[in-house]
Amino acid sequence: MLHPTIQKKLASLNFNGFSHVNFKNEVFVWLNQLYPQKCMYLGCVKVKELICRGLIDSSSYYLNHDARAAYILVVFIVGNEFKSDHFHLYDDFFSLGKDCSDDVFICKVKGFLGKYIDTLIV
Repeated sequence: MLHPTIQKKLASLNFNGFSHVNFKNEVFVWLNQLYPQKCMYLGCVKVKELICRGLIDSSSYYLNHDARAAYILVVFIVGNEFKSDHFHLYDDFFSLGKDCSDDVFICKVKGFLGKYIDTLIV
């Protein structure tokens, strides 16, 4: 069962409206609004590197911008080795590629992050 605070935060996450033109800046602002303490701890340069790395890594999955933002959020919270997470919660949903809509990816990301964060807390 998800912790109520985590459940509320994940439910309110909005992945819509990321543009191609300012994508990196929009994701940076978005991450800073979601988790300002982690952004401050990492610093602007590291967060921007993480966003660039997330864009490169997610390109092999043929994701749209909103789903790429979700991918970057997973990397931001769990780390770039999330595919081999120690809790075995990741079920390889990004490999579905072109066969899924952004909404399916985003739903799966929210479920994965909820379980992951809840596992850390409990």
